[in-house]
Amino acid sequence: MNLSLQVCSTSSKIVSMMELVIVFVLVTGLSVYFSVLDPDLHHDGFMLKTAMDVASGDTLFKDTFTQYGALTVWTQSAAISLFGTKLVVLRLFTAGCYGLIACIFFGIQKKVLPKLLAILSMAVLVSLAPFYVMPLLPWSSVYALLFLLLGIYSFLVGLKTKKLYLILISGAAFACCFWYRQPTGIVLVTTCLYFIVTYWDTGTPRVLTFKRFFAFSGGAVAVNILVVTLLIVAGSLGDWWKQSILGSYLWVNSFGDESLSFMNIMTHLVAPNLVWAGVGS
Repeated sequence: MNLSLQVCSTSSKIVSMMELVIVFVLVTGLSVYFSVLDPDLHHDGFMLKTAMDVASGDTLFKDTFTQYGALTVWTQSAAISLFGTKLVVLRLFTAGCYGLIACIFFGIQKKVLPKLLAILSMAVLVSLAPFYVMPLLPWSSVYALLFLLLGIYSFLVGLKTKKLYLILISGAAFACCFWYRQPTGIVLVTTCLYFIVTYWDTGTPRVLTFKRFFAFSGGAVAVNILVVTLLIVAGSLGDWWKQSILGSYLWVNSFGDESLSFMNIMTHLVAPNLVWAGVGS
């Protein structure tokens, strides 16, 4: 009986792994196709130029400008240092990130939905990809989304298995979201609401809630301390504040109150998808 259960468990793990491989290959292949099309001289050039500066030894924020998080530029500079100083390297690297995003998203969906609905959800996600109607840009949002989903997956599995190290990884991943693209750091705050709710939930021991909270906070604090320390050592912390925080704040305000209107927010919450692309063409 035990042997039969072990065989079934092993077979199930193999099937799950094969499903993830298929998802990764399909989504990455699709992304790769679009990654070599339609270079955007402004946006692509902006991301490539900053990555090239850092890869050549310039100090981020101090010697070269970016309004996005430090991890975005550090990651991209590492990519072109390893694989060549070409725009296509950043594009292909981003395409691979789309494949990983799809894998993690599918893993999350399988934990909360029946498999058929998880597959349908994946199809919806792929149809909402922005690169059908605009260039596939090596943008900070892609990397932030990858770590956002990694954090969600680790958090859900950590809650289910009561493994605190997964909660710690979740906090670290959510902190990385902030350092890839600042607005996504809001997830650190919203996740803390979960701990507030469970603190008053009589079905969850408060000791366990405290352990989870400190594990989550520990991961987030560790990443933030590491990045801030690197910026202080480089002498660019003040420049980071001016470019990524103050600069972004002033840029948003330059659009006036209309940018915060309900209709404008709802319009930008939904990405252009394949159906709309077909209609638009």
